[in-house]
Amino acid sequence: MSCLKIAYLVRQKNHPELLTSCHKFLMEHIVLKYHKWVLLFFLSITGLLAIQLPSLQKNPSSNLLPETHKSRIQFNEMRKTYTGTKVAVLVLLETDHSVFTTATLERIQKLTNAFQQIQLPLEQDQQKLRDLAQTLPETARKKIMDLLEWGLDQDSWEVFADVVDLLDAAGYPSDSVKKVFDRIKRRITPISGVSSLANTKNILGTENSLDVNPIYQEVPQSAEALELLRQQVMGNDLFVNGLITPDEKFTLMSIALNLGDEDNESQSELCALIQKILDHDVPGPEKYYMEGLPVVATTISQTIDTDMKFLFPIVLTLVLGCLWFSFRLINGVLVPVLVTLLSLVCTLGLQALLGIPVNVISTGLPVFILSIGVADGIHMYNEYRDHLLMGKSKENALRHTIRELTMPVIMTSVTTGAAFLSLSLTEITQIRDFGWFVCVGTMIAMVFSLYFIPAMLMVLPEPTIKGRGEASSFDRWITQALEYLSGWVIRHARTVVALTLVVCALAGYGATLVIVDSNSVREFNPDSPLVIAINKTNNEAMGGHALNLLVETTDPDPDPMKKPENLQVIAELEKFVIQQPLVGKALSLSDLIQRINYVMHNQNPDYNRIPFVQEPVGDGSSVSVGDSSTGVVSGRELIAQYLLLYQNGGGEALSNTIDPAYRTVNISLMVRTPSSHQLSLLLDTIDDYARTHFPPHMKLHFNGLSFLNIAGTREIVDSQNSNFLLSLLMTFGLLWGIFRSVQKGLFAIMPLLVTSLCVFGIMGFLSVPLNIGTAVLTSIVIGIGVDYSIHFMNRLLEGLNQGLPFEDALTATVKQSGKAILFNAITVGVGFIALLFSSFNVIVTMGWMITITMLVSAMCTIILIPAGMQLFQPRFIQSAHRD
Repeated sequence: MSCLKIAYLVRQKNHPELLTSCHKFLMEHIVLKYHKWVLLFFLSITGLLAIQLPSLQKNPSSNLLPETHKSRIQFNEMRKTYTGTKVAVLVLLETDHSVFTTATLERIQKLTNAFQQIQLPLEQDQQKLRDLAQTLPETARKKIMDLLEWGLDQDSWEVFADVVDLLDAAGYPSDSVKKVFDRIKRRITPISGVSSLANTKNILGTENSLDVNPIYQEVPQSAEALELLRQQVMGNDLFVNGLITPDEKFTLMSIALNLGDEDNESQSELCALIQKILDHDVPGPEKYYMEGLPVVATTISQTIDTDMKFLFPIVLTLVLGCLWFSFRLINGVLVPVLVTLLSLVCTLGLQALLGIPVNVISTGLPVFILSIGVADGIHMYNEYRDHLLMGKSKENALRHTIRELTMPVIMTSVTTGAAFLSLSLTEITQIRDFGWFVCVGTMIAMVFSLYFIPAMLMVLPEPTIKGRGEASSFDRWITQALEYLSGWVIRHARTVVALTLVVCALAGYGATLVIVDSNSVREFNPDSPLVIAINKTNNEAMGGHALNLLVETTDPDPDPMKKPENLQVIAELEKFVIQQPLVGKALSLSDLIQRINYVMHNQNPDYNRIPFVQEPVGDGSSVSVGDSSTGVVSGRELIAQYLLLYQNGGGEALSNTIDPAYRTVNISLMVRTPSSHQLSLLLDTIDDYARTHFPPHMKLHFNGLSFLNIAGTREIVDSQNSNFLLSLLMTFGLLWGIFRSVQKGLFAIMPLLVTSLCVFGIMGFLSVPLNIGTAVLTSIVIGIGVDYSIHFMNRLLEGLNQGLPFEDALTATVKQSGKAILFNAITVGVGFIALLFSSFNVIVTMGWMITITMLVSAMCTIILIPAGMQLFQPRFIQSAHRD
């Protein structure tokens, strides 16, 4: 008979009833009948995926944007032109009184040499090469095996190049081989360069030439030599607030890396080696502080490990406690938790199988899966228990549970999954991966709830319920409270709606106060060594966050940035920029020219400037340019001569300040904040200056690591807006399809809109920024909150369709779904409290905000839907009354 009904529904295209009938057929003829085999099937799938868990990887990168993003592409293009734009580890040394002591200068020199000689361990790379060689043609394999016999060193790149040539000649695909070779080459020489007081070149003037040599090659021993060195360093504007602070107590060392931006494993190994050198190989009384993106990635990696091990037991304990408090039955605890645990294992196993690593946001994935997945289990067990209380047998109670909750479970899971799936459309990797796997986990939990729970309940002994046929005192108290609340809402519907509008107005104002900010300092605990280092570098030194201002000219003259008038524009921009409180240091071609002009005129302060367009001669200059019989020389010729002297003297800074065509100057800034919000305001200020002071042929562009942070937060705003709208549209479309009515869909989505607005209001009033953590809140509100609306509306409409008056249908609804919604909101909210124990502040903020919004969402559902229906009397209520 069931098969005939299914065939009839297929012809009628009655999809909702068809789905219910197929599920009922499957449950009655397979799941309930062969429940042991069903359990074995699900446990086997879980076991197979559990095997993959050890291969689950981490992605501790702080980069918000993928390499394919426009801003990352522009950043990588800039790196090809300017040499000083590589990722670096910054080491700030702090002395008690002054850096200029023999002991401190000796330590700086030893540290510089030790950092330059760092090599990463290559045992695993050698094994990778052996494995790779076995897959290659004979000639290429032999070259690699010979190389391994000789040993990997800095010249190994020649063999790698030969192997690639052999593969290309043989038509063998070599892209994957090149990636392996490139990573190994970078690990062999992980350090691109070290900049410190011990090796940075000073620019001094001599007769008709420049002296460009390291600040010191031999450490001064006498007090006189130390004082002379101090005067040379502190008298050079290029060094002060860069290599050394004005109070002489701090000096900064920069270790530029050859490693790939996403090679977080190698970066962590390197940071450990740097710390070992500082602690053990070259110890000293000076304190040190380490920061930079590799240190951030290393800290994130360590914190992910801690959170993954620490958070799960906490949330499990909290959820177990809530379930026991709600049901007071072993089965009531066991069933929902076991389903979510198995769903979590399957989700993480699938993530490992697909090679998708865990990131900062998906660290909380176990908490999300456990808290969200338990919802369906609570509803199903609550329904099953209530039917047992009515005196039904175990199998009949299960049949009624299946019949009444199949569609609500499917609808809530699909809408929840759709809301989180919308997050996957962003370009922010952390949010995209999180959205995908919460959606996947929700769907897995749905399947387990629909099929595994009934099969498991068939195996478990029927629970012994005190006072069978009547509810417990706790249940009665909750039911009475909800009945009283619903009655009050109906009697004061107009007041409820008016108060809701007032709350929405206040929340709307609070939403206008929300700022967008990504700030690495705020992501970790204040006592974290990384946060202490960042604050120390920002407060005492020039800051550790790189920003590049690229000034481009369309001047048709050759080498236009050698013209004094163009360099003067750069100098004036720098003068303005360095006055901004957040800017610690600025360096560009104009600074080099001013320094050379200064030292070539016997350090006369009048010449610490860009040469004039027409420069007088006979003024003490130690350089002769062209024909000076007229008493003046061309400033452009003088600048060209200065640059030639600088290059001949061994100067190396030009490659980081100007492109080969002398058309684009790179102004390297170090800023004293990692806050993308503060940086964005700084960029606006600089951009306003450029638009009002630049000549028409010059344009300003922003780039650099800090600009990537700004671009990432802008992407958060764009994705937040699009994800929120898409989630609402998808959810409303699903609600419309579920209830087959626009009116019903609007009533169901109303609590979600109010709750979402309250989320932004809370963020604004409590100064919680919009970042990669809080950007997912609205999707969480919609994804989880829609469950409440569907269960509530479905039960209410069921009562109306049975001919009950609205008040009676509402009373029946709050007794069943209202109670389950409240239990679910409390359990889910308490589950997310586990996030408060995270070491990531962004996760902590998510935890308490989700807890609040879940309770708000549940109460909005129980209160606003009845109040709105009572006040506006929609057609479906009126038609039910007429019927």
